[in-house]
Amino acid sequence: MDKVYAQLIYADLTRALVRPGIFLLFSLVFLWVWNIEKKRPWLLHVALASLTFAIAWTAHLFTWPDGIRPNAVFSGILYTLAVLAACEGMLLRADKRWGLLFNCALLVITTGLLWLFTYLVPSLWARIYIQNFGYGGLLLATTFRLRALSNGNGADRLLFWTLLGFSIQFFLRTSLTLGFSTPESGIAFVASAFWGSLQLSLTVFGSSLAFSILIAAIADMHEDLRHERDSDPLTGVLNRRGLDEQARRTLRVARVNPLSVVVCDIDHFKSINDTFGHSAGDDVLRSFAALLKSCVQPEDIVARTGGEEFTILLVGADEARAVVVANRMRVRFKAMAFRFQAGTRIVTASFGVVEHQLGTPLTATMKKADDRLYLSKQNGRNRVVGSNENDIRSSGEWNQSTPR
Repeated sequence: MDKVYAQLIYADLTRALVRPGIFLLFSLVFLWVWNIEKKRPWLLHVALASLTFAIAWTAHLFTWPDGIRPNAVFSGILYTLAVLAACEGMLLRADKRWGLLFNCALLVITTGLLWLFTYLVPSLWARIYIQNFGYGGLLLATTFRLRALSNGNGADRLLFWTLLGFSIQFFLRTSLTLGFSTPESGIAFVASAFWGSLQLSLTVFGSSLAFSILIAAIADMHEDLRHERDSDPLTGVLNRRGLDEQARRTLRVARVNPLSVVVCDIDHFKSINDTFGHSAGDDVLRSFAALLKSCVQPEDIVARTGGEEFTILLVGADEARAVVVANRMRVRFKAMAFRFQAGTRIVTASFGVVEHQLGTPLTATMKKADDRLYLSKQNGRNRVVGSNENDIRSSGEWNQSTPR
């Protein structure tokens, strides 16, 4: 960068400030979104990345600090910090990270190479390739670690493919527009295909990536609101509304796989509240819900549909299999002796099981399972009731009192 290059930049001050201004605006927006819900610290990394990139671009354009060599190293450090912060932020959103040691090591290595090819072996060509290939490589490695996003929701897929495109353009743009040499004069460099493509790609791809991250953050907030709306605050499982919504989606799976409904209820729950207090009853409910979730597969659905009543949808399980799962829940729950300040209590639960039939409304199947739960209560509680051949006594044996 020489004086002629600086004069060209100053000649169009407004245009020169538009690009860093865009990323400064993104930084403020990310901070605003983080301020709404401070439980997303990854947004701070992305805000820092946008701000650092805006400062680096401004410093590069206006030669701060003064002098070609100091400016090359200083702006290079800022660009590196921006890319590292952006990658760390996107990884943190997915509960991953590169880590402080990795980031510090990469910053030191990049800075060392920039210093080497600025002061000891001056080479603009080498600095350009180090930065562009280095940033592209880091972004591509981050994309690989976030590859699960390609199978996520719309916001996740948009972020993944935008990040992948942003990563690849560093290699293609640099190789196709720079080649093996750089223009020697400032005027020639500013007029080169590399410089023009650099300005365009960073503006278009950089803004697209920032916008994709913003969409992903808004999608996360919407998902959290939906989860809060559809979840029972005490136990953490779905509430009735969440069950209805998830059940509609599950029915599409049930057209191929069997689906069974289990309705269960904690026995004599009112006496627990009356004897040990409502906090004890809450502990029992939370423990029961956790037990139910531990006994099912990730694709299954567990919901609290009443005070002490829960409904479970077992995907891919016929009634015989569902009865086995329900009995496992029953046995394990009975083994959980609850110790309260007023004493110890063994708590049991009753279960009704029905296999859902295609063409039958799911509400009808749930009603039938609820009727079988009622039979379980009538017949002494602490048992699983399915069809006649699937009834289980409280001892855990097959019920021989009912004809098969």
